[in-house]
Amino acid sequence: RKRFLKCGILHQIVSDISMDSSCPVQEEISKQLTLAELTGFLNLGTTESNDSLNKQEKITTLGLDPLLLPKPNTKPEFQKALKESIEERLFSETKALHLVISRGEGVETKRSLLHPHLIRIHEKIEDIVSDVEKNKSEMKSLNLTLSQSISKESAVLEEMSGLLDVLINKHYAGTKLEATSILVQYMRAKCETIRLKLKCLEMEVIQATYSKEAVKAIRMVKAQLTEKIRRTETELSSVQNTISQYRMVGGEFQDLVSQYSKILKQIQEKKWALNELSGGAV
Repeated sequence: RKRFLKCGILHQIVSDISMDSSCPVQEEISKQLTLAELTGFLNLGTTESNDSLNKQEKITTLGLDPLLLPKPNTKPEFQKALKESIEERLFSETKALHLVISRGEGVETKRSLLHPHLIRIHEKIEDIVSDVEKNKSEMKSLNLTLSQSISKESAVLEEMSGLLDVLINKHYAGTKLEATSILVQYMRAKCETIRLKLKCLEMEVIQATYSKEAVKAIRMVKAQLTEKIRRTETELSSVQNTISQYRMVGGEFQDLVSQYSKILKQIQEKKWALNELSGGAV
């Protein structure tokens, strides 16, 4: 697994260098990387041997022979340039990683002073990983403790709720009902006492206001008023009968009433004129 990771990192770095236009051998690196990838694509493995010679046969894509591909460039100048590019790329990547880990605190700027820190960067990463694992275990322990505490508190709260229900329904509700019933009876008796007191006060006021003489006078006034009401009702009944008879006459009654009103008005005017003339003659 580590080997595969190392090869994967190296392949990624070489791929990045092959696309970097600032690299002096960028085209050659791209070409050599393509050849190496083609060689890997052509080799598919070997067959299992069934004979006694244990001879295995290589399997390639479409039966092509890897020897048909051009040989890789092994010139010292190219290898030196490739090595320097890889080292420079690795240095920049590890420097960026070191800056992230150090959070920019007390970071050396010179390459010679920074190189030892980059060599030991794996130790810092291991420390970070161990801290993360430790924090995870502590968090797990805290979560477990918290869950246990919550379950205990929930059980206590549930028990308290049951006890409160018993206290309210069995004790408080019964006592409250009895106390309320007694209070209602007391308020009812108090209201009845107040009503009787008001009645007594009313009788005292009536007794103080209406003496024997005043009652006798009131009765006489009542009799006179009753007699007057009776006479008025009799007159009203007579007038209503007269009006009914007039209404039975028909439309001529209205003309007769109008003429009668005019005649009365003329008589009053003539009386007023005679009075004025009589007063002037005197």
